[in-house]
Amino acid sequence: MNGKYEMKGKFFFLVLLFILSGISFSQTYAQIEGDVSVQGSFLDVILNFAILLAVSGCFVYTKKIESFLKGGELSPGWLLILISFFVLVLLQFVKLGNSMNIFNFDSALYSFLKLIWVILLGWGIYQLKKVIS
Repeated sequence: MNGKYEMKGKFFFLVLLFILSGISFSQTYAQIEGDVSVQGSFLDVILNFAILLAVSGCFVYTKKIESFLKGGELSPGWLLILISFFVLVLLQFVKLGNSMNIFNFDSALYSFLKLIWVILLGWGIYQLKKVIS
């Protein structure tokens, strides 16, 4: 069997194990605290984790593009886009933690991180447009 497929199988097994242990932990913690209504549902955790994986992939891909540029004219724009994806990864970690009842942040933190993300992404796209035009 090809080593590439073995790594993918191990990765998906670890992802599944992480999801199931997180759901189990959140429901157990809610029962210990006496809260019968669990804040995050199974679907909410799965969707937040899938979004986290997708955004992490975008972050890695953007990092590869930025490393190819190595200080060229397009590099500052891609660096801002890279930082914006990092902020989006942080946002998804916060949302995933909330949906798993690990911690509880209010919606002001979500709004603040989204504002930072949009500003950095827009600024990066503006920098790229300025250089390309």
